[in-house]
Amino acid sequence: MKSKEPYITCIVSKGRTFRVKPMEELVKNAVWFVPQPELNDYLAEYTMGSVQPCASGLANQRNDALEFCFEQDKICLMMDDDISGFTRIINSNKTEKISFEDISKELHTNLINSPLKIAGFQWHVNMLWFNPLNRISLKSSLPTAFLMIKPSKPRFDKNLELGEDTDFTLQHILQYGGALRINYMQVKANVTKMDNKKLTFKKTMKGGLEYNLEKQKKSFNYLRNKWGSLVKEGKTPYHVALRL
Repeated sequence: MKSKEPYITCIVSKGRTFRVKPMEELVKNAVWFVPQPELNDYLAEYTMGSVQPCASGLANQRNDALEFCFEQDKICLMMDDDISGFTRIINSNKTEKISFEDISKELHTNLINSPLKIAGFQWHVNMLWFNPLNRISLKSSLPTAFLMIKPSKPRFDKNLELGEDTDFTLQHILQYGGALRINYMQVKANVTKMDNKKLTFKKTMKGGLEYNLEKQKKSFNYLRNKWGSLVKEGKTPYHVALRL
């Protein structure tokens, strides 16, 4: 049966069946996109929505989610499986918790009133530098933790294991003129951080991607070769930032 909602909520997950119940408390009736070998494990855990098997690799799972939604002429609300909550930033000293329904409706309203095809949030807001007047950015990278994508042509690059969010955002900016980033809301999610001095990664949740320096270097070099002067090295070693 075709959904009556303007968007379909898709959760991309790997090796984290333990996240099904917490995500079901946060989001009702999502469609899970999981690697085929893990299908039965996820089917044993979920109680709402549905589970779609995919070829291994997060790019394959994300692209399958896009195709699933676009074939129904729906916006894809793509989420990671490690989200713990959402906040609205009032000013540099005050935030308030908001619901999944609140943040998704706000994002959807901004997106449908824009000619652009993609909208999302930044990873973490540095409250010291938060500017309440800078509510929306148009040419910044969007993390894959929480994205809304209208039916469109860009797809996730299957050659990338890391940095695929930067690549996907850049595709949208070049093809459609921008990527809508909402700066006054924040998604709280697990993040694997890199130690800039030791060049090691601190993982705080099992499952998901396995990070290491060689993978990071490989993705970094691939993105530089693919996009040339449109990207640069960010503040974190071997991480690409947009140069637009």
